[in-house]
Amino acid sequence: TMEYPEVAAQIANAWAELFVIEANKIYGSSSEDSLIFLSEQLVVAEGELTAVQDQLIEFQSRNRGVIVRNRLEARTATQADYLEEQRIFASVIQDAKGLLTQFTSGSTQRTVTAADQLTSLLLQAQAVTVYTNSEFGSPLQFQIGGNNTVNALTVDEQIAFLEGLIASLEAKGGEVSLLLEEIEPLILEDQQTLQAIEAEESFLVDEQEIVQQTYMNLAR
Repeated sequence: TMEYPEVAAQIANAWAELFVIEANKIYGSSSEDSLIFLSEQLVVAEGELTAVQDQLIEFQSRNRGVIVRNRLEARTATQADYLEEQRIFASVIQDAKGLLTQFTSGSTQRTVTAADQLTSLLLQAQAVTVYTNSEFGSPLQFQIGGNNTVNALTVDEQIAFLEGLIASLEAKGGEVSLLLEEIEPLILEDQQTLQAIEAEESFLVDEQEIVQQTYMNLAR
């Protein structure tokens, strides 16, 4: 193979040496007949070498290996981005649901603390890093009053915000899942195409190596 060109050379050398031995057995001590036979075989080997070189040149003229490899790398990178988006969305949804549970657990508290609002802001900021054009429903009302106090939201307002945030992120997560389903078969197709291209190139290079070594041994 292309990874072991020395093996191909050894095979060619062994074949050529065996060929010469067998030719001598057939023609015995007739050096003239043996020379004619080897000359004919040299012409044949030269033709085979030219043919395989032409095949390799023709292959390189249509070799899309670099194009397919670049496309595969780009699609793989896009897939990785989608997976990272999914991970972030899932994490934010989990945290938002945890905070939502605090507000729906039957507590009599009817205001939201600054810490709660800061937590909500952090959740929204995490989501926006991968969903900058998203709309999470009503914007978070987090304001600082004139005397540097936090204008607290009611529990109902905070619940509405969190429910809207969760719904939006779940919808976006569904879109990302569809994108992942679409890109996966494309990646598999590129991998298969690239493997076929590399296999054909490996075969032609190996064949050229063997034929070339055979020709050189016969030409000695």
